[in-house]
Amino acid sequence: MAIHTGWDTMNSLLPPSDYGRGRYERFTETRTEEVRVRRLADVMDEALDGIDDPRPFLKMDTQGYDLEVFTGAGDRIGEFVGLLSEVALLRLYEGSPRMDESMAAYEAAGFETTGLYSVSRDPATGRVVEFDCVMMRAKAARQATDS
Repeated sequence: MAIHTGWDTMNSLLPPSDYGRGRYERFTETRTEEVRVRRLADVMDEALDGIDDPRPFLKMDTQGYDLEVFTGAGDRIGEFVGLLSEVALLRLYEGSPRMDESMAAYEAAGFETTGLYSVSRDPATGRVVEFDCVMMRAKAARQATDS
């Protein structure tokens, strides 16, 4: 799969949107490189190998590709106790989902929002571009015990 590179920390599998190109000068020139992409479901056994009581937390920051990563977990998403996803109000990348679409998918899988933290704002308008959205499964919370 081709990844767009040369954008410092914002390299993405998706091309920049019109808004993204207007927001970041670094998006005006792009190169692509071929990378190997694997589904999360296909690497879970290896990632959790040797852990006696795994309680995985999914931290995503894939420049517009978080929902694809989440979907790539398949049925194994049920093993995750929580997640962090960068959700966009203003799309920096073509084809990336908006915040409401991402959050609806996460909620449909049983996750509930525990926090939203602004990542970036549009300097001209002050609008929030993206939030870090932290979610967990209420059933996954370990109950506190009396001492």
